[in-house]
Amino acid sequence: MKVCSWNVRGCNNSLKLLEVLDFLRNNKIDIFGALKTRIREKNASKIVSSRFRSCQVLCNYSHHPNGRIWHIWNPDTVAITPLEVPAQFIHCHILHHSSCSVLDVNFVYASNASLTREDLWAPLCRLSLTDRPWLVLGTLMWLGMLGKAPGISDHSPVVVTMLPVTHCRPQFYFLDCWIADPLYTQTVRDVWNIEVHGIAMFRFFAKLKNVRLGLQKLHRSHYAHVQRRVLQARSDLEDCQLNIQAVPTCRVLLEQEHALLAVYSKLRNLEISILQQRAKFESIVHHDSNTKVFYNKIKV
Repeated sequence: MKVCSWNVRGCNNSLKLLEVLDFLRNNKIDIFGALKTRIREKNASKIVSSRFRSCQVLCNYSHHPNGRIWHIWNPDTVAITPLEVPAQFIHCHILHHSSCSVLDVNFVYASNASLTREDLWAPLCRLSLTDRPWLVLGTLMWLGMLGKAPGISDHSPVVVTMLPVTHCRPQFYFLDCWIADPLYTQTVRDVWNIEVHGIAMFRFFAKLKNVRLGLQKLHRSHYAHVQRRVLQARSDLEDCQLNIQAVPTCRVLLEQEHALLAVYSKLRNLEISILQQRAKFESIVHHDSNTKVFYNKIKV
C-alpha cells in the first residue's frame, strides 16, 4: 500500500491538477493527502465527479472555506474511516493498519503567531503520533541526490510504502529480576550441565542456547503476562476489601486481605522493574500507578 502527501499549492490550475492525477496514476497511490488545494467548495464537487470518479474524497470545507486539505483514497485497495476533520488536519483510521493524519503545519503556525512547539505537539500526542526526526536527516550528498521531483509544482511529494506486518521470533531479553528468583541458579546449573558433544565452540553455543531455553521456560512459568496478573491481583484485593466492609470483624477476611496485598505488591514491583529495564528509565516514583511513561519510552 502506497501513501502520498503533497503540498500541491493550488489545484485550480488545470495543468497542475493534471500533473497530480498523472502522478497518482503512474505511481499507483492508494492514499493521497493534498495540502493547500485552494479549490473553492463550489468547484469541488465538479472536480471530484470528473477527476476522481473511482476514489473516495474527504475535504475539510466545514472548517476552512478553501478546503485546504483533501484526503483521497482508492476504496478497492483500502478502507478508511474518518476520525477528526478540523481546520489543520484530517485524521483517519485505516482498516487492518493503525491510523494516518494529513497535517498542514504552516496553517497551524499562521493561525496563531504566539504558537510554540509544545502547542503544536500537544494535539499530535493526543493522536498518538510520534516524531521521527531521523527520517528527515541526511548528509548534503544524500540530500543532493534526492533533488526535486520533476514537474510544474514547486513542492515535491512524499510517498511512503506501507509493507505488510511480518511476524518474527521475538528477541531474547534477559530480565534482571530473574536473578532474585530462587529457581534461577538451579535452572542455569541444570541446563548448563546437559551433556553436549562436538568441538569446543559448538558445545559452548549449544550450552548458551540451553540456558536461553531454560530461562524462557522459567519466564513463562513465573513472569509471563505480569501486567495482566497485576490487574487481576488488584481486582482480587479490592473484592476482598469490599467483603471486609460488610463483615469488618471477620479474621479470615483480614488474613486473606493481608495475603492478597502481599501478592499484589510483589507483582506490582515486578512489573515496574521489568518496565524500567525495557524502557531504560530509572527515575520513577514507585507509588505512581500511571505506567504510560514506560510505554512511551519503550516505543521510542
